Amino acid sequence: MKSRPAGQPVHYKGRYLMRAGEELVPMTPDQLKKIMAEGEPDWALKTAMTECDGEKVVQVLDTQSYFDLLHLPYPATREAVLERFASERLIEQALRREVKMFPEIAVRELVANALIHQDFTESGTSVMVEIYDERMEISNPGKPFISPDRFIDEYQSRNERLADLMRRLGICEEKGSGVDKVIQAAEAFQLPAPDFRVGEKRTSVLLYGHKDFEDMDRNDRIRATYQHSCLRYVM
Repeated sequence: MKSRPAGQPVHYKGRYLMRAGEELVPMTPDQLKKIMAEGEPDWALKTAMTECDGEKVVQVLDTQSYFDLLHLPYPATREAVLERFASERLIEQALRREVKMFPEIAVRELVANALIHQDFTESGTSVMVEIYDERMEISNPGKPFISPDRFIDEYQSRNERLADLMRRLGICEEKGSGVDKVIQAAEAFQLPAPDFRVGEKRTSVLLYGHKDFEDMDRNDRIRATYQHSCLRYVM
């Protein structure tokens, strides 16, 4: 007699039956469930949670206790922790999530502004973009025509023909709105307020990476309050 396929209970006219001694009786829910589970992986091998990145894994699992109980030094990097847990088959491949430090529109607008407002009469210098661990500095040769404190609500370009071309090409925002977009983006990303600085021959803006509120100094907080107030006024 041909045996039934694993995980597939046999029914007769829509009824699932099982043998009880010499008789056929309706199958109990527990027996039906047991048959349906045939061929499934062991409970301990089932996935308890999906769509987790590396940060989530170390939050929900007590990784420190694992290494303590095995008398192993705790790895220096999160990647090494995940590799160890994967080798133990405690996790599947952890998702890696890329999070940008700076908003794209802020970088685009500031680079465009640096190109537009640079002083082409200054020799031996050019627009510069410098990237550090905790900040990005974008600078251009020349001093601005207006005070940095008025960058949000006033506008005066050194090279208006270049500015008009870049706006029509979609490289930067409409006239006078670029810095507004930068401030809005920094606030949306919960970053410290951008810092506009004027030197002897250069104008610079510093974009800072994320910083907890308690780690911000007085200047950071004053700058953020001032820029937010100006932005609300303009809006």
